[in-house]
Amino acid sequence: SLADAATMRVRIRNGGADNRIVVTVGEQTQTLMLAAWETSEVVIPVVAGGPALIPVSIAPDGGFVPAEVESGSTDRRLLGCTVTVELDS
Repeated sequence: SLADAATMRVRIRNGGADNRIVVTVGEQTQTLMLAAWETSEVVIPVVAGGPALIPVSIAPDGGFVPAEVESGSTDRRLLGCTVTVELDS
């Protein structure tokens, strides 16, 4: 739970095209320049007695269509990145 956490890890895995992704966690903002399929991580300290919720915003500038970059794919959706959030004690 957030009350037991020392840090929050926000892992961003970019999709199939180079991308600029703005990550905001609480009051901290980072701009990531990621190559296709590259992964990066933003680590935020969790303040004891701090807020019960920490807002997270992920804003990729662009994306990719899997059918255009993956052989045999018929997926025509425009996708940006995958986000995983983990709490560490």
